[in-house]
Amino acid sequence: AIIDDEDKEMIKMAETKNKTLQKAREKINYLTGDKAVRRLAELREIWEMDYNSGISYAKQEGKREGEKAKEIKIAKKLLKKGTKIEEISDITDLTIEEIEKIKKSLK
Repeated sequence: AIIDDEDKEMIKMAETKNKTLQKAREKINYLTGDKAVRRLAELREIWEMDYNSGISYAKQEGKREGEKAKEIKIAKKLLKKGTKIEEISDITDLTIEEIEKIKKSLK
């Protein structure tokens, strides 16, 4: 065997300190384990992929919201200076309708 099971406590301690070793152990268990162990490993992999995908989506969405907030702030400043709505739309990625809403909120 790649990882000897004779000293289980030492293996557990090594795995807690080394994530790569822990993942290798999980893979070995997955490949050599029974059907239930393999299914649990598959479910864990699926969960990890879903989790990472969700985190990535949330980061992208947060970034988009931050960019939108900046554009709204710029639009407000330009409206206060009397810039035409069409020009603001050209400068920002905001639609004319969005800018008109912002203009109403300033009154």
